[in-house]
Amino acid sequence: MARLIGQHLEGDVRVSWLQDDDTIGIKREQDIEAVVDNVSAANANGVQTIDGVGRPVIEMPLVLAMDWCEKRGIPWEKFLYSNEYDAEWKRFAAEHSRLAYQTKPKHVAL
Repeated sequence: MARLIGQHLEGDVRVSWLQDDDTIGIKREQDIEAVVDNVSAANANGVQTIDGVGRPVIEMPLVLAMDWCEKRGIPWEKFLYSNEYDAEWKRFAAEHSRLAYQTKPKHVAL
């Protein structure tokens, strides 16, 4: 059984370091339901488009994105922080529609 050797927070992600014999692993945990609730509330109130910035599309919890990318052999850093996997973003959004924002045609001037 793995033994906990350290733990810290990275934003809202809990990172645990575990040791099992000669192997050290990293486990990341995040409360995704809180994200779903926030998106749902934003959709109920109307998500605003901000002139010059654009519109929010989806809230992507880090741990969910990492798991999704691992299953597809995609480097999660490139998925999240480059435009190399833009087509995959659309697939992720389609599979996780509860995380997608429903934008209404409302503009806010900066």
